[in-house]
Amino acid sequence: MDRVQRKIDLSELLYQLFWHALYCILMWAWYRVFLFRCFLNLSLSESRTLLFCIVISSALLGCMIDKFILKKEIHTFINMMTGFGIYAALTYIKIKPLLIILSVVVSLVLAVLNYILTTRKRVTSSENHRKVIIQRTYNALSGSKAIMSLGFGVIIASIGIPLIIGGFIARPTVSPAKTVASQEWNISNNIEELSLFFDEEGWDKASLTTKLNTCQVLANVCQAELGINELNVVTANTSDIIAGYYNDQEHQIMINLDYLMSASGPDVCDTVIHEAYHAYEHRIVDAYLAAPEDMQGLALYQNAATYMKEFENYQDCNSLDSDDYYAYASQLCELHARIYAEIITADIENAVKEYWGETNG
Repeated sequence: MDRVQRKIDLSELLYQLFWHALYCILMWAWYRVFLFRCFLNLSLSESRTLLFCIVISSALLGCMIDKFILKKEIHTFINMMTGFGIYAALTYIKIKPLLIILSVVVSLVLAVLNYILTTRKRVTSSENHRKVIIQRTYNALSGSKAIMSLGFGVIIASIGIPLIIGGFIARPTVSPAKTVASQEWNISNNIEELSLFFDEEGWDKASLTTKLNTCQVLANVCQAELGINELNVVTANTSDIIAGYYNDQEHQIMINLDYLMSASGPDVCDTVIHEAYHAYEHRIVDAYLAAPEDMQGLALYQNAATYMKEFENYQDCNSLDSDDYYAYASQLCELHARIYAEIITADIENAVKEYWGETNG
């Protein structure tokens, strides 16, 4: 009988270990693809090690509490999610401070209230007082543990769902311009918002949403200036060597999250204008393709023909190798975007200086 029992226990243990490992692998892969960020100034390998230690510690501690203290079913998924949620809170606190602080505080308050309400119920005289108190304490701990895990789950879901559905972590509250009404969306009418790019102290202290709103205002100005489609500014985790890129399928300017948070205002301004010009280049290609065949040879469309060939065989910059960067930077579409961004950035800076001069004067 003992041998049979030990065999059953061993089989159950192996079964649980298998599912624990599978959960960990699947969640690790999902988190690594969508949400992973390096922690503060730690390297990639150090950050991965920290994430692994937090997740494993959370899983082991949670399983021990479930098995030996609460004596209930082990909640593998919840225990691991808590670990990923803790790491997400640590790495996204500067990006989503309100979400994370509110989620943690609300979860903590609800967990404490649950513990108090569960353990403070009156024990009738007919009940075993000590046994009831112990059982209620276990139930209270179990409920509070689940509430805290849910709070960290909310953090992961709030950051992860937009990434899965829309491919971004955050977007501005300012709406993209629906029309090219130049009277509304020009530099002079939006000079106060655009001046943030050239206010070093103000830009460094600005929140993620404020920076994104300023970028969206600039994108709207570019849209009106160039007479193109709407431009949607968003931010997400991208390659460290990419400041931003333009997705023509979604009319989206994607800005690297770390770059947006750490780069200077003028550099971010230049990046938004650069990517907006790529949208203009795509519209030039559309005009070229829509033109009659006997008109496509006009000098007017020479750049368009080059842009189209470059877009079809685009040389992206995937490394810091000099040859790789030269292939990327020497493309005509990139050269023209850089020139245009430098000119417009300088125009905005001069307009801001003039505005500050008038305001201070």
